[in-house]
Amino acid sequence: SMQAGRKNRPQSIAEFMALLEDKDSSTSSQSNQTKEETEETTVLVDSESSSQKQEEQPLPNKSNFINGHEFVDLGLSVKWATCNIGAEKPEDYGDYFAWGETEPKKVYSENTYKHCTKGWLFNKYSNIGENISGTEYDAARTNWGGSWRMPTNMEIHDLIDKCKWDWITNDNNNGYKIIGPNGNSIFLPAAGFRYGTLLGDVGIEGCYYSSRLYKNVDILRNACYLNFDNEDLIVDWILRTNGLSIRPVSD
Repeated sequence: SMQAGRKNRPQSIAEFMALLEDKDSSTSSQSNQTKEETEETTVLVDSESSSQKQEEQPLPNKSNFINGHEFVDLGLSVKWATCNIGAEKPEDYGDYFAWGETEPKKVYSENTYKHCTKGWLFNKYSNIGENISGTEYDAARTNWGGSWRMPTNMEIHDLIDKCKWDWITNDNNNGYKIIGPNGNSIFLPAAGFRYGTLLGDVGIEGCYYSSRLYKNVDILRNACYLNFDNEDLIVDWILRTNGLSIRPVSD
């Protein structure tokens, strides 16, 4: 209606109304098309953003695993496993082993011990080695494979002497949070020990075998182990037939 030439303007009210209707239809069509294009673009951007987020999610650090079992570098001479043998989480107790045996069992006694034979006056214990770490008698090497093995006395002493030990409760289980010189930590639960068919001192005491035999006048009856409660930490000796925890290490 604003055209300079008269002939180009609507010649009647009917023509003017018709042009308005066409204009509204055209505008509505263009608006709908623009909205559809915007929504399509938004969906595309969201999809790309979601894909990018999936790509940016960090993958598990496989370098902290040996043969499928996680370890922590505490800044010591060896790497320490995060769990006991037979446990799925650090706070779980796991399985119990007689020294030099590689499978858990129901009864822990001289009668069920594989490395003991009955004698007339006393039972005779087999000498399977002064240090069984990494041998066929090592429950860590047999069950976990790879470079996993039982810790030696020296490696346990390093854990005691060079780390900070804090008695805590982790998921309702008592034990020690052990913080290494580099600030990394592991948790050793107070899993107690097995004698005969009994499970004793759970939540009170931690008993972890060393790979070393304790040589004394008891004719090879005893092995060395880490023993702790909420007050003391020592490397002591115990009858080899008892069922204790094992926390593996690796070089």
